[in-house]
Amino acid sequence: MSLQESNRIQLILNGPIHKMLFTLAAPNMVSVLFMLLITFSEIFKIGCDNLQNSKDYLKRNLILINNTEKEIKDVVIEMDLRLQGKW
Repeated sequence: MSLQESNRIQLILNGPIHKMLFTLAAPNMVSVLFMLLITFSEIFKIGCDNLQNSKDYLKRNLILINNTEKEIKDVVIEMDLRLQGKW
């Protein structure tokens, strides 16, 4: 990563959209019963937007799958392009 990219990412993380970036880069939540990825809107609808520990996930038959480095990089690049009005 170049210094310019690093500085841009740091600005994003310190800026007003840091919460949005965190949400976009959060791990994927999957239903163990149905082996389906749960969308962001579904996470809020079923009341799983503030689970605190592993037991909370187990009670709801959910697992988290971490994003890959590429997925995280892609979302940061997308956010940067959106900020520049190039998306």
